[in-house]
Amino acid sequence: MSSKGRLLTVENLGTSGVAIGDQRQPIDRLPIIVLLPAAILGAILGRFVGPVALLFIFLALLVALVRYPIQKLRYRKADRVAKVHADAQILAADITATVAALEHANEELGFAEATFGLPLLAGHRTALSGAYAEIDSAWKVQEQLSKYDGNKAISPDVEFARANAICQAINQQTQAQAADINSYETALNDAPKTIENLQNRVGNYQLQYAQMQRTVATLGITDGTILLSQVATKLSDAQTALTGAKEAQSQAPVFIERVSFATARLTDVGSSLTTVDNHIKQITAQKEAARQEAERRAAAARQDAATLAALDSVSGLGPKRKEALLSHFGTPAALRNASLAQLEAVHTIGPSLAQAIAQALRAVR
Repeated sequence: MSSKGRLLTVENLGTSGVAIGDQRQPIDRLPIIVLLPAAILGAILGRFVGPVALLFIFLALLVALVRYPIQKLRYRKADRVAKVHADAQILAADITATVAALEHANEELGFAEATFGLPLLAGHRTALSGAYAEIDSAWKVQEQLSKYDGNKAISPDVEFARANAICQAINQQTQAQAADINSYETALNDAPKTIENLQNRVGNYQLQYAQMQRTVATLGITDGTILLSQVATKLSDAQTALTGAKEAQSQAPVFIERVSFATARLTDVGSSLTTVDNHIKQITAQKEAARQEAERRAAAARQDAATLAALDSVSGLGPKRKEALLSHFGTPAALRNASLAQLEAVHTIGPSLAQAIAQALRAVR
């Protein structure tokens, strides 16, 4: 059945559930507990009207007692049927709106296929074909709900939720298709600017590559040289793709494919150059640290030599006492920083000699 035919079915839905509910009698809405006072009253009246009348009253109460739950179950079923029919009408409106969106998406896809080509949009065409089958399944659910009489072996709530989920999924799909088509249109409209931006990126990366190549060669970074050779290949690939994109600006699939390829290659180039740059900074930092350490050791060696020379200039400080001083303090630096009291504490070094040594060392501190 077509979408239009199904809509006619929905407009003529039965309303038997609502009609039955409106015919309820007041007695059917009374709680059962009301029957207890009536039974007591009947027992009292039975003394005056006789046992036969009492029997009739009892039978009337018994009929009311049995009829009440039966009517409650009947009305509950009628309410359930009425609700399912109302859900069927809601679902019909949702499906109708989804069908309209699907038809619009189909028209848009047809125009887009003529512009961008089938390969680029093949996935959307396949998805739309599946969506038509799904919407037909949703219509069948709606028909089941519209004919529901309370006795059918279906779960209305579950079926309603399933059909509603189908509509939501199709709407999301049509929105995704529209977004993709819009992105393709934007890509074509912005083609010259896109190529210019990518060409600028290529130029910047080529400049960075040349600078890093010189630095890597100077520092002798072997793995950096290998990585830069890979960068050169990727830059060449990106440039080739951009040249092809310029020639295919009127052919959307080819243009988008080549621009995407060039963009991916340039992203790899940027990442690789960042890696090389970080490696250069690490090697440079290591070399600088080594240089500073070498300078520190050279300065310490010069100070140690000056310390020994200062000891040689002290009168009365022979080789044995000099050896005793170095043995006591361990290093020329410790000796150089020793106080007068510490010098006097060394065996064979008296106060006057300690004073002379301290004065000589003061010049090299």
